[in-house]
Amino acid sequence: MAESSNLEFYIQIAVFFIAILTVSVVYYYYYTDDTNILKTGYTYYGKDIIKDKPIFVVDALNSKECIQRCTADAKCGGITYDIQGGKGNCTGAPSNAIFRADEPRYVGWKKGSSAKLIEGKKISYVFGISNDNYVVEGNKLPPSPFINKCLFAMWLHIKDWQINYKYWKHILHKGTEPNTREYITDWTAIDSLYPEQYIGLWFKPHKNTLRIAITTEKIVASAIPKSFNDESNADEIYNIINKSPPDDAINITQRELEFYDIPNIPIRKLIHLAISIYDNYCQIYINNKLYTTQQLRGNPVHNNGNLYIKNSITFAGDVYNFAYMTQTPAIGDIAALYDDKPILIS
Repeated sequence: MAESSNLEFYIQIAVFFIAILTVSVVYYYYYTDDTNILKTGYTYYGKDIIKDKPIFVVDALNSKECIQRCTADAKCGGITYDIQGGKGNCTGAPSNAIFRADEPRYVGWKKGSSAKLIEGKKISYVFGISNDNYVVEGNKLPPSPFINKCLFAMWLHIKDWQINYKYWKHILHKGTEPNTREYITDWTAIDSLYPEQYIGLWFKPHKNTLRIAITTEKIVASAIPKSFNDESNADEIYNIINKSPPDDAINITQRELEFYDIPNIPIRKLIHLAISIYDNYCQIYINNKLYTTQQLRGNPVHNNGNLYIKNSITFAGDVYNFAYMTQTPAIGDIAALYDDKPILIS
């Protein structure tokens, strides 16, 4: 009888430890955070390898350098590093990536969650770090569904001002496709080569001055087509400044590339820039502080062109955490973007 009781006791103990072990294994595989851990023999790519394009493909000396590149990029969710080296041995993956068992030559790594919020929503970055000749499809920056309003925000970092010192240096613009790599010293040439900019950012020759450009449109006159019986078939022009046009007038518009300059941009130091557009007003924020409010002569013209970053002759430096919203910022929005300060890459 005693032997039977002891056997039951040992069975209960065994069942208890088996249950504890089972729960531990389940918890480890389903609830343990696998972020910030190097996993040898694994890759870390998007869920759909064909559709989910890499955030970047670069050369790295070691896994640490590859991880640093991902850490600095707000769009990067993790990396796959090829230990055997070779060109493009460091691949950044989007945030929806997953681990996959692979050859021992590969090392996978997943970034920990550090998403910031704007009015209860995660910040949506268009890109994390710029590369030279980087292009973002225009539909990633759609027009506002209501009145002309939007917000552009980013971090700028100039590494060396002496590079292309004497010329206009392209930072980014949305609009006209670049078709030249000429060294330009005259702004009128920029106006001619890049007439569509919503927005455009440039560094001036010689001085560390930032130019913010935007294409606008205004009504300059109204015209009434003459009667079809009129052989001349000419238009009568009514200057809207001096007289009110009739109800059936056809507006004549004129486009202009307006701009505003910000001097003394610091070298080798991060600066946060936010540009808010509402109707024909433009507010510029530097490091989370309102720098100026400018009234434009015309209404900003959104275009369907792509966003070009560091195309043509450009500057030695980087653009980080580029954000775009089709609304003007609410209280705390720019502060949230400013607080999400990137880590500089070498």
